[in-house]
Amino acid sequence: MWVAVKRLILGVVLILFASSVLLISDWQHRVAPAKPIPHVALFQFASRPILDEAARGLVDGLSERGYVQDKTILIQKYNSENDLPTANNIAKAIIDSDAKMVLTLTTPCLQAMASVNRDGKLIHVFGTVTDPFASGVGLNRNNSLNRPKHLVGIGTFQPVKESFNLAWKFFPHLKIVGNIRCPAEACSLECTKLAREVCREMGIELLEVTVDNSVDVLEAARSLVSRGAQALWVGGDNVVELALSSVIKAAREAKIPVFTNAPGTVAMGVLFGLGADYYEVGKAQGFLAADVLDGRDPASIPINNVIPKKLTINLDVLRSLRDPWHIPDDVMKSAAEVVGCQPHLKPINKASSRPVSRKLFGHNYKICFLNYTESTFVEDAVEGIHEEFDALGFVEGRDYTLRISNAQGDMPTLMTMIDGAVSEKIDLIMVSSTPALQAVACRVHDRPVVFGNIASPILAGVATSDAQHQANLTGVSTLSDFDGMARLVRECLPHARRAGTLFVPSELNSVFNRDLLTVALKNVGIELKSVSVSSSSDVLDAAISLTEQDVDALCQVNSSILDASFSAIAQAAQTSKTPLFAFTSGLVERSGGAVGLSRDYIQGGRDMVMLVVRILNGEDPAHIPIEIISTTILVVNLKNADLCGLRVPDSVLKRADRVIER
Repeated sequence: MWVAVKRLILGVVLILFASSVLLISDWQHRVAPAKPIPHVALFQFASRPILDEAARGLVDGLSERGYVQDKTILIQKYNSENDLPTANNIAKAIIDSDAKMVLTLTTPCLQAMASVNRDGKLIHVFGTVTDPFASGVGLNRNNSLNRPKHLVGIGTFQPVKESFNLAWKFFPHLKIVGNIRCPAEACSLECTKLAREVCREMGIELLEVTVDNSVDVLEAARSLVSRGAQALWVGGDNVVELALSSVIKAAREAKIPVFTNAPGTVAMGVLFGLGADYYEVGKAQGFLAADVLDGRDPASIPINNVIPKKLTINLDVLRSLRDPWHIPDDVMKSAAEVVGCQPHLKPINKASSRPVSRKLFGHNYKICFLNYTESTFVEDAVEGIHEEFDALGFVEGRDYTLRISNAQGDMPTLMTMIDGAVSEKIDLIMVSSTPALQAVACRVHDRPVVFGNIASPILAGVATSDAQHQANLTGVSTLSDFDGMARLVRECLPHARRAGTLFVPSELNSVFNRDLLTVALKNVGIELKSVSVSSSSDVLDAAISLTEQDVDALCQVNSSILDASFSAIAQAAQTSKTPLFAFTSGLVERSGGAVGLSRDYIQGGRDMVMLVVRILNGEDPAHIPIEIISTTILVVNLKNADLCGLRVPDSVLKRADRVIER
C-alpha cells in the first residue's frame, strides 16, 4: 500500500515539475490581452473657425497623450450645423451608439447631451463653453465637485472687462457701446451681465437689444447705431456671431468699430478681438479627456476656467473710423496677429506645387466644380482647369470625370447642387466665388474641397491664416492687386482726383474689395466714390449715377453680380467718356473695359488642378497652405479705351501682357 502511495506521489510531482517547466519556457511568449480601443464621440454645434480650431486642438491634445485617431482611439465626429433640433437628434444618436465618452464643444451641445445623458451612460467631457455654471446642467458655481458624477469639463469665460478696458484705451471718449444678444444663449447673458457691471464702473452706457435669430441681427445693429452707439460689442453669442457680417455692415455704414471676444473675427472687419486661443482651449479639453481615459475619476476633477488670451487687431478698420481711435505701440506689440492693408499670402511656386511625378490616379475620380453665378473669371478658370489636366496627361473619362454646375445666382439652387454632390458620392468638390465657398464649407466636411476665385478665404470665414483653415479644404486666393491698380490709374490719369466703383453690400467680398481699393487709391492721392447695388437690374442706373458724380475714372472691383453685369457699367462709361479700369482680363477683352490689371484666372484654374492632383494622390488638404494665384497680367483694349476717352500712355502699352488693337 505504502509503495503504491509513493509511486502516486512521485507521479504527481513529476507532472507538476513538467508543467512548471512548460509554463516557464512559454512565459516570454505570453502576451497580455489586447486593451480595447476606446470609442468616443466629438460633438460640435456649428462650422465656424473658432469651433474648428477647438476641435483640431482637442484631437491634437489626445494625440499628444497617446490617443491617436484610428490607431489607439476611434473618434466619431458629429456637427449639428447651428440647428438645435438637429443637435438634440445627434445627442440621442450618440447615446444609442457604442461610444463610451462624448466630447462636446459649445453650450448648446453641452445642454443637448446632458439632457439625454442624465443616467450617466457616457462620460461627458465638455469645452468651448463660456460659463458652464449658467448652462442649467446641474453644475454648482460654489462647489464645482457638486455635480453629476459622469460630467466634467472646462469653462472659457471671455475677458469681457479687459475688452472694454482696451476699447477705452483706444478711444478715451467712449461713452456709448451697443450690444446684441439672443435671450436663448445662457452664456451670452452671463457675458452681458459682466459687461453691465464693467460699463457702470467705467461710466459707459451699454445699449442692449435682443434677437431671436440671425436674420434679425442687421436691423438690431442699425437700431443701436441710430441710438448713438459709438461702438458695437459682441460677446459669446453663437446666434449673433453667425451673423457677425451684419453687425459689421451696420458699423461700416456709421464708420464706428466692432470689437469682440473672438480673435478670429478681425479679418471679417472687426477692429479688435480679445479672447481665447481656441486651439489651446481644445488642447486643454483633449488633455482632460486623456486623463479620464487613463483612469482618473471624472467626479474628482474640479471645473476650471481656461482662457489662454489672444489679441488680434485690424488696422484697415482703424483707418475708416469717424472718431480718432488710436492703438498704442505697446498694445500693437502684444497682439498675436495684426491684419494690415492686404493679407499677405505666399505666391504659388509653380515648380514645387506642380506634382513632380505627375503620376496618374489609377482610378476614375468623380469631381464637380460648383459656381454661384456665370462670369468671365469662372469661364477662364474652367479653361485653365481643362488645360492643366491635359498638360499633366490626365484623360477625362479614364482618370477623372468633371461635372461643372452653375446656380445662376440662386442660393437655394446652390444648396441643392451641394446636397446632390454629397449624395452622389463625389470624390472631390471644386468651388468658385465666396458665396459658394461659404455654403460648401458649412455643408461638406467628409470630402476634400479645392476653391478658386476667392479674394479672401479669411473673410469668407473658412480660415484664420494661409496655414490655418478648415481641415477638409484648401485653395487659391485671387486677391486683387489693389496697390498696383492704384498706381496704374495714376499713371494713366496723372491729374485724376477721384474715381468711382459700384459694390454689392450683401456680398462680403464686394465690400472687402471696395474698402481695400479705397485705401490703395488714397495712397496715391485719389478719392474713391462708391455706389451700392442690390441686383443686376440696378447696375446700369447706378453706373450712370456714379459717372455723374464728377469722377475721373471708373475702377470696378470684382463681385459676382457686378462681373455678370459689367457690360452695363461699360455702357455708362462709354456714354459719359469715363475711362473704365477692371480687375478681370476677360472684362477688358470681351465686356467693354479699357485697362485691366488682373489676376490670371486661367492660371488660377491651372493652380486649382495642381492642388486637386496633390490631394487625389494622397496629400491631406489640412496640411496644404492656401496660396495666392501665381500670375498677374496687364491687358489694354485700345478700342474700348477710345470709346471711354482714354489715351493709354506708351509706358503702359510697352509692359502690357496683351494689347487689343483698335
